[in-house]
This record gives sequence, structure tokens and C-alpha cells, in this order.
Amino acid sequence: MYGYNHRKVKETAEKILGRRLDAVPVGNHQLERHLVYRLEDKEGTSFIFKLYFRKNRWNREVASLKLLSGSNVKSPGLIDYGVLKDGTEWLITEFVEGEPFFRVQDVIGREGRLSIYEDMGREIGKIHSFREFDFFGNWDEEGNSIQAQTDYPYVFIRRAEITISNLLEQHLPEHALHRKAAEVLRGKYDLIRDVTTARLCHNDYDERNVLVREASGRWEVTAVLDFEQSLPWDKDRDIADLYHALTVRGDEYRDAFLKGYECYSSLEEGFYRKLDFYLIYSGINICSWAYEPAPDYYRQGLKLLEEFV
Repeated sequence: MYGYNHRKVKETAEKILGRRLDAVPVGNHQLERHLVYRLEDKEGTSFIFKLYFRKNRWNREVASLKLLSGSNVKSPGLIDYGVLKDGTEWLITEFVEGEPFFRVQDVIGREGRLSIYEDMGREIGKIHSFREFDFFGNWDEEGNSIQAQTDYPYVFIRRAEITISNLLEQHLPEHALHRKAAEVLRGKYDLIRDVTTARLCHNDYDERNVLVREASGRWEVTAVLDFEQSLPWDKDRDIADLYHALTVRGDEYRDAFLKGYECYSSLEEGFYRKLDFYLIYSGINICSWAYEPAPDYYRQGLKLLEEFV
């Protein structure tokens, strides 16, 4: 990706850390967003090394991990970060033991899944309750607002209209459904007019982005990963997708998640009013980029639109 093969990644990491390293790819590199490697030195200490190739991903992750270093959120510790001479952004975090939940969720049993979903609720509740912000939207690596916007509807609608344009310009086979979804979404913009509180949101929170393990007979979350989408936003948007997915999977899973979440935060009535609106937006957003690089995910986006439009 952009001239970075395995050898160049390894040499780059060795130069940054000043030691010889083994490097193993661990990311979803086929999406061409970033490269992620597990590094290990001769003492057996492991790190995660990430190179970014999409704008406004590195700064979000750096800002979020720096902020959360002062919290009890199970996020990886930020070790170092910077920009290479060719402009490539990078960071190094601690390596956390565990398996991505999505890889084991169907083999660990009902009680294990319930335990993890409760932990997932607890961790995102910690994130949402950690701090309020006086702006919405993108921020730099130091945690300063880039857009300097306090008007959430303006920022959200601007982003939604860009996403709609990106989708409709492709004229994909389901174009008629996409166009109808855009009309429905636009007709519901008033639902977010009252959002005034900005909180740190993960914005990609699901079974792919948590690590889990079994310890003392109980399955638990060991880390929340991938904060590259994270910024001050509406917390209801942050959990709408997972809430819906867990409702489909079974009310007991949703309820376990809410039990953990309500240890630190809460769902207010406005969440339920906005839920369908945010799920339509999720479908539009997924379909706007996933048709070729992630066809299975694209079909998930279509399913949301078919259900809620």
C-alpha cells in the first residue's frame, strides 16, 4: 500500500523503536485504509504498529488514546506517534492479549456472550461518561477542534449530504432504494435539532473492535480497539447500530449490554426517537463505500435500508 511492503514496514518500525523486530500483519489490509502489524522484540515484548493512508484517521485515534490514558477505559496504551518524511502518519500502542470477539462469539456459549456484551456496554458507557466537549466533529491529534462547530445538526447534515452524494453518484444496482433512503433521511433531519451535548464517541463499536479472553471461568473484554473514527459526537449515534443488532440477535443480549452501559451512562427517550433515523444513515453510509471492497458488508447496509426505509 503506497509503496509499503512487509520489509519496508519492518525497517520503518525498527528505525522508530531503535531495535530489531519481528513483524506480523494483523489488520484488514484489503480495505486499503491502513496497515497494522504486531511487532515483537528479542525480549518478547510486543507492540502494535499502525500506518495510516486515509485522511483524519490518525489524528482521531491519537487524540482519543491520549485522552483515555487518564481513564479506566480498557484502551491500549499509546506509546509513540508521528509522521514520516513521506507524510505517512503512524502510531505505536501496547499489545493487548485477547481474541477479536467476532471470531469467537459463535463458539463460546450463551453465558460467555452475555458476559462480554455486558462488558461491552460497560466500556462504551465509560467512554460516553468520561468527558463532555464544547464542540462537535473532527479534531487534531492534540484534541483541538478542527471545524470549531458547536451546532451538531449542521455538522451531521453536512456529513450526511456528502455521504448521500458519494452513494448516489455511483448509480449502483440498488440506486432506486438508495435514492428513496436519502429522501427519507432528509425528511427526518429535525430529529437531531435538540442535540446539544457532545461526548467522546467510538463510532465503530461492535464485535470486530473489542478483544476478549476467558479468565477464571468468565469471558471478559480485555481492550477496545480502533479509535480512528472517534470524535466528539452524539452518544446515541454511537450505539444505535449495536443496539439494533443485539435486538435482532436476542433481547437478552441487548439487555446485557444495557445493564453494563447503565453502570456509567443511560439511554434517554430521545435515543428511541432517533434510532430509525440513525440506522437509515448507517445503511447509506455502508453502501456508499462497501460495494466492491466489502460486498458482505454492503449487503448489511442494504438490509438496513430495506428494513427502515
